[in-house]
Amino acid sequence: TFIGVKIRMMQMKLQLSLENLSLSHKLSILSTSPIAISMLYSSMEIYSKDSAIE
Repeated sequence: TFIGVKIRMMQMKLQLSLENLSLSHKLSILSTSPIAISMLYSSMEIYSKDSAIE
């Protein structure tokens, strides 16, 4: 049973690393897109306004 748990943990780690890879890949694609940059910038502006109000 211990070996089975180790294998399952390894599978979960592999899945997590794959998810992280795909996420960073998506982020790199987004960062090269000017539309994504402008959206990110506008969302940051909104956030800074909200924090200034508080």
